Amino acid sequence: MRKFIPLIFIAFTYIFLFSLIKNNSLYDDEPSHFTQIRLFLNRHPAIYSRLSLIPGYHFTVASLATLTGKSQIHELRAITLTINLLAIALFFLVVQKLDSKNAITKTLQFSFFPILFPFQFLLYAEGLMLLLTLISFYFAHTKKYTLSALFGLLSVLVRQQNIVWLLFINLICLIDDLKQKNVLANLYPSYFRWVYADSNLSLRSILRKYWLFITSYFLFITFVVVNRGIAYGTSDVHPNFTLHSGNVFFALFVNFLLFLPSMISNVNRVIKLIMHNKRVLVLIAIFIVTAALTFSNSHPWNRYPEHLQNRLILVPFTSNLPLKVIFFTIISYSVISLRVTRFISMHYYLLYPFAFLSLAPIWLVGARYSLVPFMLFLLFRKSTSPLVEWAIIILFITISLFLFYGYLNQIFYL
Repeated sequence: MRKFIPLIFIAFTYIFLFSLIKNNSLYDDEPSHFTQIRLFLNRHPAIYSRLSLIPGYHFTVASLATLTGKSQIHELRAITLTINLLAIALFFLVVQKLDSKNAITKTLQFSFFPILFPFQFLLYAEGLMLLLTLISFYFAHTKKYTLSALFGLLSVLVRQQNIVWLLFINLICLIDDLKQKNVLANLYPSYFRWVYADSNLSLRSILRKYWLFITSYFLFITFVVVNRGIAYGTSDVHPNFTLHSGNVFFALFVNFLLFLPSMISNVNRVIKLIMHNKRVLVLIAIFIVTAALTFSNSHPWNRYPEHLQNRLILVPFTSNLPLKVIFFTIISYSVISLRVTRFISMHYYLLYPFAFLSLAPIWLVGARYSLVPFMLFLLFRKSTSPLVEWAIIILFITISLFLFYGYLNQIFYL
């Protein structure tokens, strides 16, 4: 029972903080979400012509509100909070399977992850998106591939960006199968020495196992063709079929800040890597100079000072050349630190290119767009010393409570 005490602490903390904020007026993006939830609650005859987002979150909350007879703002927030607490419980279950020794510390880190924390108590879709992604990954790990694809597809109905993570989970499943069947070892023995079984995997077997994943890709392509793009109703601020570096750079910068104890503990490994290949220093110098001279914060919404990320990071660090140099130096260190960070399994390093694929198409820079990559990073990374892991937890709690205070008093947006 002792291992559940931190989980009880998390639940009581969430419920207490929710009691403080539940009756606040709608804030930041909440009015838009509330309006769309009400469209479903009122069964508006022109629902889909008035939506500005794919309504997976709004439909779910409205359905639960109809079932429970709870439709006031604070009651809808309570439904969202319940979903978010379920996401924490699922995270704990997944960590128990992947890295049971560190399940408590990782769950605490996820529960108080600063980018996510202030939205846990409000009308935001992030908790449902993460819950569905976690369920999908859980079923993938237990080899229930059809259920995994189903919940992955549902997560796409909350956030289109999650099509990338549906493909990631599919690829992880496929690699696990190939490992067991020894296909990779036969094809590339020098690269896949960690593969052990001794038979082949047939195409028919792949199609049988992954039929719903494949169907999901065709459904998504159909949506893109019919919708004439990926963004639904917001193509003016989320242009289709473009690539941007802003979210990638911002996620790497935030990674440095939030995982500072880990960054410090990685110093020796970073130095060792650079000393082993000194050309890395040349590449870093070229990157810093080029990025500092060419990168610009171009999205108009990323200049609003009421957004804390704009005020403290994006505007100052992308408008001033000396601060730009600092910004990209930190990003460079963050990249190298990620390079020396160990994961619990080799194929989980695919997280990095998929994180890039999920972030690069988005022009508007926002911390919330990197939530799935960060959640998976927490799941996959090997824990280091207890001192470092608890230092990360304390840092997360401190920042999260600061952000919660800002939202409680409606001082700033994240």
